[in-house]
Amino acid sequence: MTLPTINTKRQLRAIRALFDSEKVSAFELQTKVGVLNAPELIASLRRLGWDIPCTRETIKDRDGHKCRPGYYSLTETSRLQANVVLNGQESVFA
Repeated sequence: MTLPTINTKRQLRAIRALFDSEKVSAFELQTKVGVLNAPELIASLRRLGWDIPCTRETIKDRDGHKCRPGYYSLTETSRLQANVVLNGQESVFA
């Protein structure tokens, strides 16, 4: 099995955040990872081989208007791969 890679500390924090939660919004990624453009960070991880789908959910914002924010998650396969990669990568970026 070929494992996807992680090239930066930012990518490592993103995979860790995705691994630790069932779903993560772009705003949560910005906060947890320290990135302003979460969609580009996810795109960079996808180019490295990570399978990170985005699902849209209809919610109401604070003003009562419907909106459809996206939530990122790892597929079951990517979750298994993340477990292996994170155990090896944590020490590389320490």
